[in-house]
Amino acid sequence: MKVFRAIAVSIVAISLFSASSQGAPPRRRGVKPVPKPAPRRVVVRPPVGARRVVVGGSPYWGHRGVYYRLEHDGYVVVKAPVIRVLPKGRRVVVIRGVV
Repeated sequence: MKVFRAIAVSIVAISLFSASSQGAPPRRRGVKPVPKPAPRRVVVRPPVGARRVVVGGSPYWGHRGVYYRLEHDGYVVVKAPVIRVLPKGRRVVVIRGVV
């Protein structure tokens, strides 16, 4: 049960920090979707609007479902961090039995 709860909490927490959790944005005339950068790609800085989140003492920056970690040569695209405990002030929401 503890493993299930940890997985459920991780999914909820990641969705709180991920803009892609709301589904694909509506397409507008003249606006092309921005492709996601490949994993391990290095960028000079995270995109404008990226939010900083600390997971396990390590800072990450997330923007539109893409996460970045600062390394010696710049910000590297990484997999989404696993959050085992929700941030203070957040809570698990269950809707129709689904976390």
